[in-house]
Amino acid sequence: MVNLLLVIVILVLGSGYVLSTYLHPFKPCRTCKGSGIHRGSIYRSATRNCPSCGGRGRFRRTGAPAQGQAFGERR
Repeated sequence: MVNLLLVIVILVLGSGYVLSTYLHPFKPCRTCKGSGIHRGSIYRSATRNCPSCGGRGRFRRTGAPAQGQAFGERR
C-alpha cells in the first residue's frame, strides 16, 4: 500500500514538472541575472556578452522540449 502511494506521488510530481517545462521552458542565467550583459570587474561601465549564456540571458530548463517553439519562447 505504501509503495503504491509513493508511485502515485512520484507520478503526480513528475507530470507537474513536465507540464511546467512546457509552459516555462527557460530559466534566467545566474551569472548575469537574465540581462545577458557581463560588466567589467575594474571598469564597471565596460560591458560584454555574458560568458555563461552567450548574451541570451537564459538557459533551457532540464526536460524542456528541445525542438520547435515552446510557449515561453520569443522569436
